Amino acid sequence: MSKWQDDLYEAVFDAAGLLRFGPKRQRLTRADYKKLTKAKAQQAKDRDASAALTGRIAAQEAKLSGILSEAADTRSALAIETSALGGEKLDLCPATFGSGPGAT
Repeated sequence: MSKWQDDLYEAVFDAAGLLRFGPKRQRLTRADYKKLTKAKAQQAKDRDASAALTGRIAAQEAKLSGILSEAADTRSALAIETSALGGEKLDLCPATFGSGPGAT
């Protein structure tokens, strides 16, 4: 029965920030017991915050992985296009830049 109670405490009540034993069993003063319950509740809050941050980090890592994958695909597509052009470069700024209509 004690093992079952320990397992139940660990599975349910520990995560809620509750103590396994009361102040009488541990021979604590009321002030010490209140400090202990406050610390246990803070520990539960910290555990929840840590789990939430872990989830956010995992989501950001997945997003970053998608961006990197897309960049790699774009890079390989550009490499294929470059090899299809035979390595020749296109002149995007012709030498006759200032000789069009309206040039002074």
